Amino acid sequence: MGSPNYHRAYNLATDTEADLAMEQNSEAMAGNLARYHSWCLNQFPIPQEGRLLDIGCGRCLYFNEILKYQPKQYVAADYSQRNIDYLTGLFKGRDGFQTRHVDLTDAGSMGKLGDLDLDFILCFDVLEHIEDHLEALANLRSLLLSTGAKMLFLKVPALPSIYGSNDLAIGHYRRYSRRLLQEVLLKAGLKPLNLRYQNMPGIIPWFLLGRVLKRSKAVTTGESRLFDRVVPLVQGIEKIITPPFGLSLNAIVVPA
Repeated sequence: MGSPNYHRAYNLATDTEADLAMEQNSEAMAGNLARYHSWCLNQFPIPQEGRLLDIGCGRCLYFNEILKYQPKQYVAADYSQRNIDYLTGLFKGRDGFQTRHVDLTDAGSMGKLGDLDLDFILCFDVLEHIEDHLEALANLRSLLLSTGAKMLFLKVPALPSIYGSNDLAIGHYRRYSRRLLQEVLLKAGLKPLNLRYQNMPGIIPWFLLGRVLKRSKAVTTGESRLFDRVVPLVQGIEKIITPPFGLSLNAIVVPA
């Protein structure tokens, strides 16, 4: 499907290295990107008091913004037991909030989520970490059907041409073009109702840091805070002018 094999071409970070880099990345972003996280969630028709599954949630950097939707049920599912342990403490005492330890690439593990009754499934910045993204999407399709979820809200990093050392460090197998994402969704039996790029200005710093400076770190705390200050301006512009490309690619997806 035209997906470059970055794992072979660029010597992708080991799982342990990527996990450590992701934790450092999460620490840099935590509490410093509230406007950005709100903007990302606003790209999708998430209802108030809905029943949501957040698959591959990591440490739930969107947590404070999710609370504003007052979900009736919020299930955070992740492959990392360290993340699950962290979230179990975060959710303590909150009705309707729970964690599940699952492997998105394992049909049996994903089948354990079939007991849930859901409205929507979130999958933000997850597929790029999975070598066999087709298998992961096929499992998500099965989950949509078994839980009654109306839609899958998908967010992935965009533009293969800017893939760099910062992507490598946090375990990205790829960045997505519109064509690649459409192809893999359709092959998995899924239909994108809407595909939209987001955050066009973010392309330049990501390219400079990863391809020019070859920095093996995604973002720093200072960079997170600085970017969050300009989010309202970027968000306002992209409400008026649909970006022809962007750092991220968002999709609203249903079973085909």
